[in-house]
Amino acid sequence: MRLEDIGNEFPKMPEEMRTMIEQEVAVQMKKSIRYGSRMSKRSMAVLVLAATMALGMTAFAGVKIYQMQQKPVGNYGVSVTVGKNGEQERSTEAENPIISPVELAVGYLPAGMVETEEQKYSFEDNLNRGGISMVFYGMDTGDDTFEVLDKNVKNSEEIQVAGYDGVYLEYESVGDSAAAFNKKIYVNYPDVHYVMEMYVGGDVSKEEALKIAEHIKLAPAAENSDTAVKAFLWSDYLAAAHEEAEKEASGEDGEQVKLTASESEVANVHNVGEEFEMETFLGNDWGTISVTVKDVAVYDNVNMLDMAYSNEDFLSQEIDENGKLKDTTIEFVTFGDGVERLDEVVGEKTTGQRFVYLTLAYTNHGSEDIKDVLFCPSVTPIVSEGGSYRIYQGNLPGADDASWDYARDNSLLMKSGEMSYYDVRGGERGNNYIPEIKAGETAEVHAGYFVNEDELPYLYLDPTGIGSEFTEENLATGFVDIRQ
Repeated sequence: MRLEDIGNEFPKMPEEMRTMIEQEVAVQMKKSIRYGSRMSKRSMAVLVLAATMALGMTAFAGVKIYQMQQKPVGNYGVSVTVGKNGEQERSTEAENPIISPVELAVGYLPAGMVETEEQKYSFEDNLNRGGISMVFYGMDTGDDTFEVLDKNVKNSEEIQVAGYDGVYLEYESVGDSAAAFNKKIYVNYPDVHYVMEMYVGGDVSKEEALKIAEHIKLAPAAENSDTAVKAFLWSDYLAAAHEEAEKEASGEDGEQVKLTASESEVANVHNVGEEFEMETFLGNDWGTISVTVKDVAVYDNVNMLDMAYSNEDFLSQEIDENGKLKDTTIEFVTFGDGVERLDEVVGEKTTGQRFVYLTLAYTNHGSEDIKDVLFCPSVTPIVSEGGSYRIYQGNLPGADDASWDYARDNSLLMKSGEMSYYDVRGGERGNNYIPEIKAGETAEVHAGYFVNEDELPYLYLDPTGIGSEFTEENLATGFVDIRQ
């Protein structure tokens, strides 16, 4: 199961939270792989979610009986808790409080900030980057033992917002601060048994973030209201974490992240110009579509792009006055635990950046028209070594350097292998869906990827979009050889 499929099991989360979880999963997966763990990607994702919270089984008895507070853990950890204030008796009704729906009212936003999705806001000139993203937790297991351990914290303080207790945190930034969510605000709403976790981007100041939080209100909503806050129940995460922990302890969950594959497993490789079939999402269901990579072009500049369709708001900082892509620095990092020590850079290298521009054709060989055809191919470097294949992890082919744990690209451009550019949009959210392909017809799309120059001789297209590992799905579909 891919991380994006977790949405079928849990409520939809804001993209900022999903991105953070994906980044943490990616780092933890590399750590798991390096040290021989059998943790699956799905298991790691669930446990990363659950590890951000320590759930309690007691509850709240009055608005000011319990208060949110913070305390240091080691050098860089901070524990945020909701603790009992005095010796008041606990209400039995609050042992398992009923989480009623509430509506969110945001009374203040900085100039130029707009709502981009539910509970997510960014600046108009920096859409879908930075800004703020709010996540709410319904404390159906009780309020007073809420505990979150945040790591890599450089500053923290207890705050009051609109009469509610909260905690403000600042983190050690990774990469450019305008791109990172380097601040966070927790607010406890015990009168309705909710806790808010607000992720704050580097383009929002502390003062503005606190002002936004100050003007947030939660009001009762009608049952089944379409405008009710989208919240996560703590009991769901507690149950999921417990289930995953039991599976891992018993060895029942034997799924592994597969970074190497044999020649026979990777035998299904397609060439540029070759048509093949794959499963993808068609409207409201899965179906088969035929795909052809018609052309591959590599550029050291972005002058050909229609910037109105580009997702890369930070592209201007990665090109010179002539539109040429600048070099980037790859840092080789050893893991810190985020509590006693931070990650440490132990080496670096400089490499050029390139833009890989693909022309793809999606053909409907069926007898009926199809709508909203999802396309999400990714690119991944695959290295052939002695009769096997390996997903490239940032180190040179054949290298086995035990002095570092992961490679970190300091470029602001997306380097995850996902599409950074596409010129056809459709679906409900106007993103990477082909609106319609009539029976017997072909739709042509263009997709673009920012990669590092030293990856070009090993680059393959994964039509399924998985990219970061070998799976039954992408091995069966086959990779497309786009090596340069």
